Amino acid sequence: MVPAARQPGDPRGDASGFASPDVDPRPAFPSAQTDALTGLPNRSATRAYLTDQQGTEVSVLHIDLDSFRTVNDSLGHDEGDMTLTRVAALLRDVTAPTEFLARVGGDEFVVVRPDSSPSEATALAAAVLRRFAQERWGSEGHSVQLSCRIGITVGDAADDLLRQAGTALSFARDRGSTRFYSPEMTRSAAERSRLASRFAAGLDAGALELLYQPQCTDTGRLVGAEALVRWNDGGTVLTPGDFIATVEESRLIDRLSDWTLDTVGAQQRRWKDAGLPPTPIAVNLSPRQFSGLEANVAATVAGTLARYGLAPTDLELELTESTVMPNPGEVDPEVEGLIALGVPLALDDFGTGYSALASITRLPISKIKLDRSLISDLSPDARSRVLVEAALWIAARLGIQCVAEGVETVLQRDILVAAGCTIFQGYLFGRPVDAAEFEARWLRSDGTPGGGTH
Repeated sequence: MVPAARQPGDPRGDASGFASPDVDPRPAFPSAQTDALTGLPNRSATRAYLTDQQGTEVSVLHIDLDSFRTVNDSLGHDEGDMTLTRVAALLRDVTAPTEFLARVGGDEFVVVRPDSSPSEATALAAAVLRRFAQERWGSEGHSVQLSCRIGITVGDAADDLLRQAGTALSFARDRGSTRFYSPEMTRSAAERSRLASRFAAGLDAGALELLYQPQCTDTGRLVGAEALVRWNDGGTVLTPGDFIATVEESRLIDRLSDWTLDTVGAQQRRWKDAGLPPTPIAVNLSPRQFSGLEANVAATVAGTLARYGLAPTDLELELTESTVMPNPGEVDPEVEGLIALGVPLALDDFGTGYSALASITRLPISKIKLDRSLISDLSPDARSRVLVEAALWIAARLGIQCVAEGVETVLQRDILVAAGCTIFQGYLFGRPVDAAEFEARWLRSDGTPGGGTH
């Protein structure tokens, strides 16, 4: 059984209900194996503990905090340290004295439970998630939303359980709050590692290319374009759906974004120098670029504009709602930097559950992009039509442009026009093409090649 949370008055807890480190009966470790901030054992102590437990079945829970960077950025590093101390106390409170608890990284913790079954490990993980949800985080009138992800493995302590739990945690970050380790995860992780290595080599070797897909009015008049990455992986051309998750996980996303922004900036400069009509180019930014203490999205964009002498309106940045407002009512500091630059922001994936009305009412969003999943089954009787019409009505009332992605049929276009949509992107209007073809077919023509039927 998972031990019940300690109640106020319990000799092992203080008045807040959290356990007090100085009376916790868990074994002490030398200072070299102790985390100075929380007083918990560190990674070295965790490995030593697991070595001592060899021959016994244990469960390992690897816990990682979500969006912890926003605490440091919005409330300061002192508040961040205080939050980590509170997390350590919460975990002491949820776990039993017989369970090993450690801080193994910046915002990562590990619980080792001896003689534990998978069902007991699952119950313990659920108890941790519940306590995180119940706790109010922040201070002095500032609240932050803090949750966690948990990777779990159960086995003989002689196995590499820390690595297995870490692998499970990487899957939990992308696919749910809790994941159990399986050998397939290791095989999948190895394949992703190989893919990441090939991608890095391809980036160095010039194997990436940008295509440009037009955004048009219903008559086919060009009003903008989106830059889309293609990777020639040994003769096979891959789209972001084939590699972006791996690129994000391996932190190559920063290099990819830098390359994309620089390539778009250089191309815009060439088109301007050639006297071609100004056309804003949209670039997707990943939520992963806004996490971590090294995030420098705004500085990178500012550098691109300065390097190529571009106006902020020559670019457009596509973000998801989870990026712009990681916590209710709070804007990510990097997004605030982008707003200060004056670069138009578009809210991507609108209608898929990743976008919230709060984002378009509180931020200077210039566009919302209706996700292609809403457009794909659009018909006079489709339920998605109601959602599309509602989104278009809201956007119109707020003075925000609305782009419909994935428009492939005349029927879809006609329904969208009747509902008030004015900008379209999809095969009906134009396929993604390289810079030379985009220039010839769109920028050096009358802006409506083929009447917008390409």
